[in-house]
Amino acid sequence: MSGFGPPPGAPAEDSRRRPVAYLPPGGLTRAGMPVSPTARRGPYSPPLLVTSHKPGIVALRPMSLGDLLDASVKHARRNPGPVLGLSLLVLTASAVPAILLATVGLAAGWYSRSGGQAVLDRTGFFALVLAFGVGFAAAVLGGALSSSVGESVLGRRPGVGELWRAVRSRLLALLGLEALRLLALALPVLVVGLIIAAVSASLGAVLLVGAVGGLLVAAWSALFTTRTCLAASAVVLERRSIRAALRRSLALTSGAFWRVFGRLLVVGLLAVVVFWVLQLPLLLVGAILASLVDASPSVSAVLSSVGLAVATLLAATVVVPFVAGATCLTYVDQRMRKEGFDVVLQRSVRAGDVALTGGPR
Repeated sequence: MSGFGPPPGAPAEDSRRRPVAYLPPGGLTRAGMPVSPTARRGPYSPPLLVTSHKPGIVALRPMSLGDLLDASVKHARRNPGPVLGLSLLVLTASAVPAILLATVGLAAGWYSRSGGQAVLDRTGFFALVLAFGVGFAAAVLGGALSSSVGESVLGRRPGVGELWRAVRSRLLALLGLEALRLLALALPVLVVGLIIAAVSASLGAVLLVGAVGGLLVAAWSALFTTRTCLAASAVVLERRSIRAALRRSLALTSGAFWRVFGRLLVVGLLAVVVFWVLQLPLLLVGAILASLVDASPSVSAVLSSVGLAVATLLAATVVVPFVAGATCLTYVDQRMRKEGFDVVLQRSVRAGDVALTGGPR
């Protein structure tokens, strides 16, 4: 059964999967059956709890920021094949449409004739399309890797096949959730852009709308991202619907906004630094190779765009599992703080009969 299921009283969405996230007082027997809380324990029964237990990448207790960052790195380092391999596969698949669209548009001159080059040059257009495709895939992939992080918390190393079996039934819900979150973040930016375009005749109005609108968009983005960042983990680990997962994230982050926001901010800053450290040398190598090729300007632009895509994908393959690990571990940490989930996990590990995906072993 899923050790990361919803708390008591939550309706099960799949009758075949009965969540056992909250075990009865007394834990599980070796056969995986609940023990009555009034049952008499024998003289040689082991204690129900341990003060600190670390079966996997993190100790089963509320985490500090250092614990969370360390465990996020260990998640990918201990199981690099499935985690990094799956990340590269998904991100590459998401970049293919962006590469085709930008390549056709740039090589055929469609983008120049459309007048878009007055706003963004060809490299900027390609970078924007690529960022949109890879960014959306990274958000979905982050939720999908919640299963891997959850298994790593209990000291297990699932393979690609096992990860796919755990996530495939939740893929549509993940896609819908991340599309909804992306829309909620993009709409305010679009509204501010339209207002700026409407008052573009006045420089003062443009500056005022840009400053005020920028602050409002930044505040909304921080609030919305922080309050909904745990929804993807709830979709995968608790098998919840999109609406229920959003409510679950709001409940888990209630009263803990600044702690969750601070952790996401630190993780995001570290991810940006690592991304650029990895991407810049690759871009430099690509630029040198492109300069050695004697080609027309349009072909050189395509080669430059392909180099940008390769550098972005390789850097994102390393960064996305780190961010996914930190986000899912934040979900686990919030459940430990609000619901005593560390006690639940300790009992599950000591019983040795509860798996995160599937029934008693």
